[in-house]
Amino acid sequence: MLQTNQPLIDLTKLSTDANNISQQLIDYAANYQQRCLVLLDPFLSPIDDPIIDYFASLNQLHQVRIMHPSILADKRPLLLELNLADLFEQQALSYIIDNALSQLSANHLSHRGQQYCGWLFTNAAVNQVADDLAKLALQKRHNKTLFLRFYDPAIFAQLISLLTASQQKKLYGKIEHWAILNHNRELVIHSNSSPLKPVLSGQLGLSEEQLTQLYCIGINNQMLQQQRLNNLISNIDTVTSLKQIMPSVARMLAKKINDETLLVEWAKLAIRFGMDFDLQPSMIEQTQNFTIHYDYYRWLESISTKNGQEIMQIKNKEYRGIK
Repeated sequence: MLQTNQPLIDLTKLSTDANNISQQLIDYAANYQQRCLVLLDPFLSPIDDPIIDYFASLNQLHQVRIMHPSILADKRPLLLELNLADLFEQQALSYIIDNALSQLSANHLSHRGQQYCGWLFTNAAVNQVADDLAKLALQKRHNKTLFLRFYDPAIFAQLISLLTASQQKKLYGKIEHWAILNHNRELVIHSNSSPLKPVLSGQLGLSEEQLTQLYCIGINNQMLQQQRLNNLISNIDTVTSLKQIMPSVARMLAKKINDETLLVEWAKLAIRFGMDFDLQPSMIEQTQNFTIHYDYYRWLESISTKNGQEIMQIKNKEYRGIK
């Protein structure tokens, strides 16, 4: 029954994709007492929406209390607990997904980010899930505490691909299914196939190599975002892209070359010419005496005037078996 203070949702304005994805999630919720937890992220921009405000007034909105100086209280993630046995809350789910789909454009992501991060399925209490997520967002490295926005959909799928089975089990905790939207407007559901495990301290035990790989996720996302803004790519799998750029970017980081703008350009070369383009003899010869990032900038400028001809020659020799 419609309550007097319920905001109206114009169902005629919702996309077919939103309704279809909503139905998929409703079907999943059948095994979880018709409950779905929507993960919201106001980190880059506040969520100003009468539907969300309505649920907040009903105490269905729960803060993920991440205690780190890098994130202010009003920037912390939120969990919206929906009862999908209720018709209005089903409609609200479709409305939220429609908003999430509209935020997938490259232009929107550049300015405001993705506020609707995921749809979680678990039998655990929502407060427990919020506490678990807060712990997982704080990872130790030596004597420092790192803030890891693993719940951002631009990071989550890539991070999962880097973790061991044991680490994935820790990350999921009591969550059995974690659904996100990809850039192709598709629902991707990451399922926890391991026995459920309490999060406890939340420490994943990330190795130094994995921490370097995490840095590569940021480079990968910047590169993909630039290419989307320039309409240079349409369908691309972020994990595939990460695996392509990671070896050459990691080698640059090992040389203490950590200029992000430069590394994004380096990643573009890995996508264009192959993950080990920098290991070709001619490339090694050209760059072996480079010690600072300005050396690489000058080299990139020189090859840009030749439209990458030198690298293409390297690649063609490789294909012909010429060493």
